[in-house]
Amino acid sequence: MLNVATAQTIVVKTMLRPFITHLLGLAILWINGAAAQTQTPILDLKDPVALLAAARATNGLEGDGIKPWHLKASYELFDDGGKPLGQGLFEEWWAAKNKYRQAFTGSHYTGDLYVLPAGRAMDTERIPWPESLIAGELVSPLGTPSRGYQARGLRQLPGAKPPMSCIDYEWPPTPGKVDLFPVRQSPSEYCFEEGTANLRVSRVRYVTAVYNKLARFQEKVVAFSIEAQVNKHALLNIHVEELTTVEKFDDTVFVPTTPLVSYGKPPSMDGPPGVHIGRKISGPEAVYPEIARAAGVQGVVVLLAVLGKDGSIADLHVLESPDPMLTDAAIQAVERWKYEPYLLFGKPVEVETTINVNFNLGR
Repeated sequence: MLNVATAQTIVVKTMLRPFITHLLGLAILWINGAAAQTQTPILDLKDPVALLAAARATNGLEGDGIKPWHLKASYELFDDGGKPLGQGLFEEWWAAKNKYRQAFTGSHYTGDLYVLPAGRAMDTERIPWPESLIAGELVSPLGTPSRGYQARGLRQLPGAKPPMSCIDYEWPPTPGKVDLFPVRQSPSEYCFEEGTANLRVSRVRYVTAVYNKLARFQEKVVAFSIEAQVNKHALLNIHVEELTTVEKFDDTVFVPTTPLVSYGKPPSMDGPPGVHIGRKISGPEAVYPEIARAAGVQGVVVLLAVLGKDGSIADLHVLESPDPMLTDAAIQAVERWKYEPYLLFGKPVEVETTINVNFNLGR
């Protein structure tokens, strides 16, 4: 069984990482007994649902009672053939689930994201792939529970060292019906160190991530080294350099450099002089999934869309969604929408806008 080190502030300097890693290993052995007492209890290791629930409460940097924190991590990126693509530094200042800031500084992408109670702001068009995976892998590696998805089976991972127990997490097919969203049929797999809820491997669709150098921070287990692959090719390596509890942030940390976009409100149709705002001219309405309606799932899916010069949807990125079922339904509709071209002094231009798809049980 792996025992994890306990700390309120954890710093690993890049140049000293091999030496510090060796000392950390010795420290883990030294505090073996004490760390074992801080392991999160699991009611039933043979129950995949109970194990998954315990794992969500154990891994990552979100949850009830967690204090504000600041994180720094270096990362390396690779292209679809596994060749080096770039490197950079990721920082996050986290005060609450609806109040945090993420900053990327790298050779492939540089930009800031602010998420605040009043809305969100970005100083670039979007967070590109694969940088968009970094925060999720560090903060919430098991994502959030989704209605309809089920934990199925508990099995051993052959040849794993240390021994691991794995769970398949998938959307069960509906008898007699054709699934309109086949992406949901791709099961996720989570593997935990034998006898614990410590996440060591995840396979979500086509991305496989391995979590190493586990350490305990504020009663949570955090991986200080993460390696992600796509189709057996290296995609992303993350190395946490510093993780610190913060009693109080300076207010200037959360002052965005660009205007906030309010949640749940349609984008403004007003534009600066010389700009003609394109409007939707065709495309289907989103179909409310019956299984979501029956489960009482509702809310607004907020999409970030890139509109081409011809008014077609060139790219879509999910900003907010209450449930994956509604996300799928919104994307299925919006990707076929057509707009009047946006014009800048009479010439069509490519633009970025937000699109809100509302799923309301009352309608």
